[in-house]
Amino acid sequence: MAIAIEALRVLAWPTAAYLIARIYRSEIKALFPRVRRIGPSSIELDIDTKQASISDKSSEDIIESARSPLTLAHPAIIEMEEFIKERLEQIDQGERSDFLIRAAAVERAEKHCAFVYINIFGSQIEALQLANQRGGPVSWAEAEEAFSKLKLENPAFLEWNLHKYLRFLFVNNLIIQEGDMIFITNMGKYFLLFLAHYGLEEKRPL
Repeated sequence: MAIAIEALRVLAWPTAAYLIARIYRSEIKALFPRVRRIGPSSIELDIDTKQASISDKSSEDIIESARSPLTLAHPAIIEMEEFIKERLEQIDQGERSDFLIRAAAVERAEKHCAFVYINIFGSQIEALQLANQRGGPVSWAEAEEAFSKLKLENPAFLEWNLHKYLRFLFVNNLIIQEGDMIFITNMGKYFLLFLAHYGLEEKRPL
């Protein structure tokens, strides 16, 4: 089992990294017309189109509509397949099914997190962190108050309402609403772990 866990850790991100670039190629390409400024650690995008253009799409929508990875006969994919086959040979036959299911789940979750990271605002990351630290729900009234302060600090949001601001987080299963209370989801918590694990910059535009 120790070998299986180590193989899972090694395989998950290299595979996801290639597929992220392939699956989200149209999304990444679409970012360039909206670039305002490129800095050493971030790219500033036009707020009016950055999330609005994907507000009704989650990573699941894009993954399902993408071309099947089975059609990608790139040498890098073939090399990765051989690498995976070698690792699977080191895992007991009875454990392979569980290992492959877990590996697929991790790869899917990390592709989802990568999609979110491409499009999320820095203030939305901060909101998720605060919700996670609280350990409990945030009322809609509290969220409205916090968003009002954000609009004063960042005039780019002056024409936005809270529903529009949170839509990206709802669509991508980072938060849910029950009554007038907002909860961070397990995926929202996993996204924060994803940022920390890969050392991704949290201080992003907007």
